[in-house]
Amino acid sequence: MISLIRVQYHSLFINAGGEGANIGGKYYDADNISSNSFYVDPTKRWAYVCSGDFLSTTANSSDNIRNNTCGVSSPEATLYDKARICPQSLTYYGFCLQKGNYTVELDFAEIVFSKDEDYSSLGKRVFDVYIQVMLLFFLEMPFQ
Repeated sequence: MISLIRVQYHSLFINAGGEGANIGGKYYDADNISSNSFYVDPTKRWAYVCSGDFLSTTANSSDNIRNNTCGVSSPEATLYDKARICPQSLTYYGFCLQKGNYTVELDFAEIVFSKDEDYSSLGKRVFDVYIQVMLLFFLEMPFQ
């Protein structure tokens, strides 16, 4: 008989698009795999789904991770060196978290700019945050 034991966790930190890092006593899992649409972390603690297509004939999986282009300088700079991007939707899933109350902290930084060097692309982001299938908040960053 095979028995499956489900490990339960009390925290989850992901460096979206970047390397694994210890910062402020927290370990941020690396999310630097160039995968087009779906990825499950080797520990099976989290996964992501990236949907949509870049409208480029040369687009490939490496297009989903971008390097910082604006020079962030802070003790947490490694969290802002790279970013995971998706053309339409990016969804992260956390698995096997223990039952209980959690503090959810989302850090957003605009680190990648396209060809318009005047930064007019700032503020064109929309975020829906769901926890346990319930929409907690909707954030639309206004056009600057």
